[in-house]
Amino acid sequence: MTDEAGYEYLTGDDKILYRIRNRFDYAKEYWREIYESGKECTKFVALDQWESPEQRARHDAMRPCLVMDEINQNLNQVINSVRQNKRAVRVVPRGFGANDKTAEMRGDLIREIEYKSHAQAAYITAFQSLCITGYGGWIQRRKYVSEKGFDQEIVIDRIQNAESSYPDPDAKRADFSDAQWWFLLDLIPRREYKERFPKAKILDFDERHYQIAANWITEQTIQVAEYWELQKEKRMLYLVKTPTGLMPMFKDELPKDFDPETKHRELVKAERESEKIVVKQFITNGVEILEENDEPGKYIPIIWGTAKELYVDDGGGAKRVLLSLVRGAMDPQRMLNYYATSAAEMVGMMPKVPWLAVAGQLVNPQNWQLANTTPITVLEWKAKMDGIDGLLPQPTRVPLDALPVEKMEIGKESCRRSIQAALGMNPLPTNAQKINDKSGVALKQIDDEEDRGTFHLVDNFEMMIEHSGRVINDKIPYIYDAQRTIGLRNGKEEHRTQEINVEGQPDTSLTVGDHEVTITTGPSFQSEREQANEFVKTVIPQIENIIQDPPTRSKLLALLVKMQNIGPIGDEIVDLLNPENDQAAAIQKLQTDLSTANQMIVGLKTENDQLYAEKKGQIVQKEYEVKMKQMDNETKLAVAEITTKAQIGHERDTLVADLMSKLQIQMREQIHEMLMAQMQQQHDKAIADSQAANQSALSAQEAQQGAAAQ
Repeated sequence: MTDEAGYEYLTGDDKILYRIRNRFDYAKEYWREIYESGKECTKFVALDQWESPEQRARHDAMRPCLVMDEINQNLNQVINSVRQNKRAVRVVPRGFGANDKTAEMRGDLIREIEYKSHAQAAYITAFQSLCITGYGGWIQRRKYVSEKGFDQEIVIDRIQNAESSYPDPDAKRADFSDAQWWFLLDLIPRREYKERFPKAKILDFDERHYQIAANWITEQTIQVAEYWELQKEKRMLYLVKTPTGLMPMFKDELPKDFDPETKHRELVKAERESEKIVVKQFITNGVEILEENDEPGKYIPIIWGTAKELYVDDGGGAKRVLLSLVRGAMDPQRMLNYYATSAAEMVGMMPKVPWLAVAGQLVNPQNWQLANTTPITVLEWKAKMDGIDGLLPQPTRVPLDALPVEKMEIGKESCRRSIQAALGMNPLPTNAQKINDKSGVALKQIDDEEDRGTFHLVDNFEMMIEHSGRVINDKIPYIYDAQRTIGLRNGKEEHRTQEINVEGQPDTSLTVGDHEVTITTGPSFQSEREQANEFVKTVIPQIENIIQDPPTRSKLLALLVKMQNIGPIGDEIVDLLNPENDQAAAIQKLQTDLSTANQMIVGLKTENDQLYAEKKGQIVQKEYEVKMKQMDNETKLAVAEITTKAQIGHERDTLVADLMSKLQIQMREQIHEMLMAQMQQQHDKAIADSQAANQSALSAQEAQQGAAAQ
């Protein structure tokens, strides 16, 4: 594309508008044939399958135009297979402060963006357009999280009409990631245009506007376009040593007090002049710039893809040609419609009178009228009639097998096979199909052969999703750049919230680090269920041999039941096999109570040691230790009993309650016995001391009496 003469002398909006009009004319002409072919394919899939002149001629002549559609059912198989096999974006760290945690957080954020945006609808709309027209895509936008906030988030929107998108024709990459500019069109009625853009400088267009923007303005409509372009700015790039590692920064991204030339020169490890890409968006009607916006990141936020791409030289140079999945199936579908229509016309031309006879030949004509619906014993006719010499032929039935029905069906079946072949299906029977083999291996082989016929479309679609993830990943540091709480969604579709960009917590940062985007593809819904069923059937008969520990075995059984996804009854079975936290909480409480009891017992033991140094006290202490050991063993056995046998909710609760009651009674009895033993020991000691004192006093008295007697 070359710009018009005089372009270099323009300034401001005039220069931008000149460039916009010039590029749009170039793009519109370049994509014209491709888009016309896509529109024809779309009409065909919408069951408008007859050429307009012939269809009009047939309607005028009251002749049928049947459509025996064989395309949509095969097309839906390809599209629905992609619906079931959801693609996921995976983020991996590449350095400059990135790590596994920041990569995981970014991946979870991208999944949350897809979930909130209903991105699967945008993806399927694009893939369906890819199959039907040969091109399609979606767009990423920004919006405020709430009407009273300033935080923004990324959303993914559909491009419903693929013909409204005009990418840079000079883009070379298959995902159009190197496009330098892009148009996204919106055709607006004049009345609505004035309501949507009341601040526009030009609301009434004159002859001059029609001349300079012929592709933009008509008497009834105004074409408003989102025009995106990449602008390059030369800036100095520094590789700076930071506490988290080496970090590349442009000069305007350095801290305000950072001097890369003198003061902080030792922290600059490398520098070079670099081109920073700036994305600009202009809303325009071709004669006026209605809005101008800066888009964060370095990519135009439109994701685009094509079907099979060829470059065909028809003598005037190589031209890009896109072959949709439908294009090759259109001619055999037309032929099938002709066969069905011709058969219908032949049936319509069949005589409705089943008998042929000479006028006046039939005897009792009313019997002949009823002969097709009512059993008649005898049908009579005249062999001779006055005025006619010779014998008359007998009445004859018109044969109904005169139509070439079998030949018609053979022709229609041939057309069906041609349609399947054009759509990437396997029209010819494989060896497995010939012998009616329905084994899993044979069926998988048949499915794989069908998938390979359309794999180029799926591969291009995955390339689009990968580029979409790359664009989101590039925008994240600019849009999620402040400390706030956001929603995240992990690979198991579990939602959580997290505080991001927390100072002093680098693992929460979404503004630093270099990350790479890849694509993972989940198994199809059907194959996932089949694999799960086979796994469960294999593991359950051998589970006792695989796992000996009963609690672990119960947990595995709960997981196997959960894999089957059998609804609420399955959830109840899982709860019975693997109770959530009730049992653990009960055991924890039991252990706490036991610890408290042990502390009480230790205190009593210490006191007993001090009170009973003598032999009898030691014997009591020995008995106490034996009882405590016995109680400890009973507690351990009770805990094991709960762990292994309490599988049903009410049984578990009963066991825990009984255990707690028994433990409390045992502890009270033990403490009571210990206190009684202590009191008894004190009583015995007091008695012994009293007896000893009495004995000593008696001995002293006796000694005094003896001395007095002498």
